[in-house]
Amino acid sequence: MPKVGAKPGSRESRLRRWRGHPALAAALLLIVTSDFVLVAALWSQRQTPLARLVLRPQRGASDRDIHFVIESDAGPKIFTWDDSADEISRALQEHPETAFAFWRQRLDRDDGFLAPWSRTRGARYLIHPFDVSVTHVPERVSLAAREYIATHYMPHEDATTSNLDDPPRTQTRLDWPGILHDLIMLPLAAVAIVNLFFVPAYLRRRRRERRLAQGVCPACRYSLAGLPAGAAACPECGQALPAAALPAPPP
Repeated sequence: MPKVGAKPGSRESRLRRWRGHPALAAALLLIVTSDFVLVAALWSQRQTPLARLVLRPQRGASDRDIHFVIESDAGPKIFTWDDSADEISRALQEHPETAFAFWRQRLDRDDGFLAPWSRTRGARYLIHPFDVSVTHVPERVSLAAREYIATHYMPHEDATTSNLDDPPRTQTRLDWPGILHDLIMLPLAAVAIVNLFFVPAYLRRRRRERRLAQGVCPACRYSLAGLPAGAAACPECGQALPAAALPAPPP
């Protein structure tokens, strides 16, 4: 029994006219692909799940973020990158066993699926001996570093920054533009993929309609002229024919 099509002019009929349309499929794929390329470019620059797989989990500190504390008889002395490089190098060579480096470690992270859904911000300061054979950081060195951080950095940092060796403090906020982006693009990507499966059926339907409009069988192109009004199938191949496909009888 031939399949009954949707009623002409109905919503289902209009949907079938566009479902699987090659131009619509190409437009949807272009939009989705372009968006994915832009999101991938964004991911490569930020601490998102993909970036953490490709890049290091934590970005390293820059040279100007690293400071040195050198303990001497006069007490701990702090060197920054504003000091002379020769002076820093000479001090490190003369007292490697009493030299310690401290730096700011970023704890920034973006989590999400496509675009970021939440952003975590935070930082903490760490200290480590310059000489790998030294395993203990003297308390007065730690106190000098903590005082320097509290004086020079903490007043300019937000509440998400922890001082030296303190437990990390972070702050997480929802990224509503990223959430809205995924709520739009994920269904659109699903529609684009599903629409691809209807392209062959759309092309077959258009070929059938075009051949019926020409007055020939949609399967074998046999001429339907002269068939009786009650004919329901092509006499050549047996293809079922809709009643509207038969040519009108001569007056």
